Amino acid sequence: MEQKLRQEAKALLEQKKVDWIIGFAPGSLKFTTTPLITRDKADTERLVINPFITN
Repeated sequence: MEQKLRQEAKALLEQKKVDWIIGFAPGSLKFTTTPLITRDKADTERLVINPFITN
């Protein structure tokens, strides 16, 4: 599921269908995530989907 998310986010940036990707990346502590807001295609590899995403 994460790989599909990453591929889709990267494709959207490459096709210029979006300017920004907003999601979550692994946090600095175990079992945490941190917000990820990026325009960089390379950063899409950091996107995660897991139960530790909190708002």
